[in-house]
Amino acid sequence: MSAAGTSAVTYITYGVDHTESEAEAAVQDIAYADVLTATEAAARFIGRDLRHLVREARYPLGQQLHAPPEMAKDDSVIVELLMHDIERMLRQNLISAAHLLLTDEEVNANDQRPVRYYAHYEVRRDTVRSGCGVWNDIVKAPPRTLISADFTLGVSWRGGMTRDKRRRVRPPEYFFTWLPDGRNYDSLGQEPYRFGGLDDDLTRIIRVEYTRPGYI
Repeated sequence: MSAAGTSAVTYITYGVDHTESEAEAAVQDIAYADVLTATEAAARFIGRDLRHLVREARYPLGQQLHAPPEMAKDDSVIVELLMHDIERMLRQNLISAAHLLLTDEEVNANDQRPVRYYAHYEVRRDTVRSGCGVWNDIVKAPPRTLISADFTLGVSWRGGMTRDKRRRVRPPEYFFTWLPDGRNYDSLGQEPYRFGGLDDDLTRIIRVEYTRPGYI
């Protein structure tokens, strides 16, 4: 896993730049479609895991992202807006992976945040299998990783993404500005312990969950 300050992984840090009515209208547009595109299905797969982890860890997601107070009260709205951004980046073929991390709240002696749990989502759009659906269902972070944890969401840009292109991933086309958060993460000792994913006609998501042996 790359450090947050590198160009390979970007962690979201900046808040919503839309009014509450605009946000609610966007959620209505994306939340109730009966037929999902491949990128929408992939974003919802990641979003369901994100919503589950935030709920299990009791993490104030809206507060971290500096959302307006009236929106910060409902993390489900924040998750929908994040998945709107993820789906758009997938549709425009801008990202190759997404990352959900649970870390210690405090840094270690090396000024790094120890990673307790890490779900890596690799996005494949060239070699896909047809019609396999979701396998191994929702994420299962070890209970000890959830206690007083800090939460981070990140994406990896596809190769060839210039700095100028990355800077365009911001409002008004996106709800959030996706920039490095300046933190370093210590992922040493992480081991894969669970696999899952989503197979669609056009997109395949491979999910690998990692943790340190002491947490299992």
